[in-house]
Amino acid sequence: MLDTVAPTKARVVLLSPVAQAKLGKPLPDPTKQNENVRLYAEVIRDVATKRDHYFIDIQDFLTAQSKTPVTLNGIHLTDAGYRETAARFVERLCGGEGVADEKIRRLIVAKNELYFHRWRPQNVTYLFGFRKHEQGKNAREIPQFDPLIEAKEKEIHDLASKLNN
Repeated sequence: MLDTVAPTKARVVLLSPVAQAKLGKPLPDPTKQNENVRLYAEVIRDVATKRDHYFIDIQDFLTAQSKTPVTLNGIHLTDAGYRETAARFVERLCGGEGVADEKIRRLIVAKNELYFHRWRPQNVTYLFGFRKHEQGKNAREIPQFDPLIEAKEKEIHDLASKLNN
């Protein structure tokens, strides 16, 4: 997959697997499994380094101090687990916290929506398919998303840069 994405010059972030939480009896002790997770994380880190990609180790993202359960079964995240992981992910990636995290998150969501509409237009059959004779002239609007997406990415980068300084 990384070879396929490489020509696009996309910025890639590779993540480690999440460590398995220790929930006690009757569930098994996750120590051996977490040793394997660490080995996988090391390999993923090496791949990221060799390919000049970002790497974020998320093994330690979930805290035992959480007031609500962060996993369903020690492995699969709950909504609270995803929220905690997402906040820490943004913090590691952008160096921000709190309100700044939310600003970056909103910018990323806005950029992703533009990207979605660029690559998955609502009426693809009318724009590019067998019915393009009806509305095909509107296909010219699709590339107009590109500068909007680039502007949003610049805004995200600028905000992240400010947070890191």
